[in-house]
Amino acid sequence: MKILVVGSGGREHTMVWKLSQSPRKPQIFCAPGNAGIESLAACLPIKADDITALKEFVIKEQVDLTVVGPEVPLANGIVDEFRKAKLKIFGPTKNAARLESSKIFSKDVMALAKIPTARAK
Repeated sequence: MKILVVGSGGREHTMVWKLSQSPRKPQIFCAPGNAGIESLAACLPIKADDITALKEFVIKEQVDLTVVGPEVPLANGIVDEFRKAKLKIFGPTKNAARLESSKIFSKDVMALAKIPTARAK
């Protein structure tokens, strides 16, 4: 099994670390990764927000699953684009990611759901 983890932070390091412990011994790639990740996965010189290059890599290398950590590619619609191309990906759609990427949208949702939240300007 081939897995691509998108991102370069602590969250992605933890995902790569756990995936590397799988008894299935997946081949793990990380884009772009970091110095801590490179001992566990093949780090790629592809930016986390370069959806086109990530999709091309996944198709070329026949990656079985992509897992996305950072907010920016999610907010930019990476999950939607991969699903359109029939590629397996784990993460929220662009619309669902709005809860994290748009504070105004999040405040509106909380107000509609009567969830207490701090005032915003």
